[in-house]
Amino acid sequence: MTAAQLKTWTTTQEEEDRMYDGHLHHWRAMIALMAEQTLAGKKVLDFGCNQGGFLRTLYKSRPYEMGVGIDIAAESLAVARQKAAGIPAVYETVAEFLGKQPQNLFDMAFSHEVIYLLPDLAAHAQLMRTLLKPGAPYYAATGCHTENPLWKDWHPAISAYSNIPVPHYSLNDYVAAFVQAGFHAEFRPFGIQGFIPAEPDDKVYFPSPAAKADYYARSKMLFRFTRKD
Repeated sequence: MTAAQLKTWTTTQEEEDRMYDGHLHHWRAMIALMAEQTLAGKKVLDFGCNQGGFLRTLYKSRPYEMGVGIDIAAESLAVARQKAAGIPAVYETVAEFLGKQPQNLFDMAFSHEVIYLLPDLAAHAQLMRTLLKPGAPYYAATGCHTENPLWKDWHPAISAYSNIPVPHYSLNDYVAAFVQAGFHAEFRPFGIQGFIPAEPDDKVYFPSPAAKADYYARSKMLFRFTRKD
């Protein structure tokens, strides 16, 4: 299925609808780790916004002036628009948004478990440089990379429900793409705020609670790519 034809990221609507509950604690942890304590007057981008849950969660915690969510999955965006009441956010397909040729528009950008699915990291880094203002950060979280000891099992599991091919990227691949595009690259283990929840699909991804704790402590990374002037 091509990006132009994509309706949802996953092969089943049930899997798509579960993303909010499954990702909420990750989004909250990601927000807590941000260096910025206020987003007042800021314009923010959620790249790969799915059904819009991150921008809703972010606004409740740190209100922003304007949010834009972009994605290639049309039906997911329709759900995001339905749920956007009271939030100063708009949702568009990547093609619609980029057709306006935006430049230096955003004070900050985010993605959660999106960059590992992109077919061309270098092109993505260049795009983010175009969209962000000089000095603006891009927070990108992922645990999907070849240094994750669970990746050899995760890759076929994720590929089974993903509507797009799943590449094999290393942490160095992520860093190199953004450094070459003119970003300052920083990273840290994602960790998690409070207790780690036991979830229904843990048995698919983690052989034990200890493996899940180790994943958050060592494998899942939060990158902070800051556009240089």
